[in-house]
Amino acid sequence: MLQVLVTGFGPFLGVTHNPSRTIAARIAARPPEGWRATALELPVSFSRVAPALDEALDRLGGPPDLLLGLGVHRGPYLRLERRAARRPRSTRPDNDGHVAASASGETAEPAEFGAPLETSLELSSLRAALARTPAAWPRISADAGGYVCEATYCELLMRVGERARAALFLHVAPERHLPVALQTRAVADLLAAARAQLLA
Repeated sequence: MLQVLVTGFGPFLGVTHNPSRTIAARIAARPPEGWRATALELPVSFSRVAPALDEALDRLGGPPDLLLGLGVHRGPYLRLERRAARRPRSTRPDNDGHVAASASGETAEPAEFGAPLETSLELSSLRAALARTPAAWPRISADAGGYVCEATYCELLMRVGERARAALFLHVAPERHLPVALQTRAVADLLAAARAQLLA
């Protein structure tokens, strides 16, 4: 059995219903075959994501095989994120009323500079797995959006090695475009494909 920590978010800005947390909870309640799954709702906060993530990892008692981040975007399709910038750039405030440090003009520490972090997973087969769900129209993206989702993906990728084997981020669609039940099925197919890669 492989272990996955699936993260999602609650409401933010104009998003009153965030399907990412519902999908994460459903995956944890009924994990795909070969997986043990734990769900975590992260705060929509640039500063509070990392502590919440580390606290959840401490509770797991051992490094999971996969950190799977979920967040919602505006598009009517699923979007696999290839990489995350080390410094998100969005000027939109988080739920604490703060913007990204790079957008607010704060001085970065030297360690925060560097090339974007990338997932070690091969995305073409994962995209094909998502495409089994009708109307999912999955895409592979090299821009995680610059908001708390990208900050979270960076935190997930930074923990690969000592605290996890691999990390991935998927932007899901608003429920008006794609029902949560279908998106949950797509994430289950994604995990099956990721499991095959991790066991290869």
